Amino acid sequence: MRERLFVTELRVLEARIGAGRGDFKGARRILQAALAEPREKGALGAELKVLVALAELPKATSKDREALREAYGRLTEGLQTRIARRIRELLSIEA
Repeated sequence: MRERLFVTELRVLEARIGAGRGDFKGARRILQAALAEPREKGALGAELKVLVALAELPKATSKDREALREAYGRLTEGLQTRIARRIRELLSIEA
């Protein structure tokens, strides 16, 4: 299972590269597809990484932010990690 989660990491990188080149629609498509595996495996950390990348895209939607908020609400540990701090920044949540 762990090896498959690296595929999710690679998809996030692929989407970030595409977004850096201005292909925001392609980046969104890649990230939305990348959500399936961590959700299926119950890999919250990987899911959060994908959702953060979606929320950081230009024209992120309220649906993107709500999905991130819901997933963050399931986080029970690691609340002081870099990704948790970034999520709070994106969602304007106080620590």
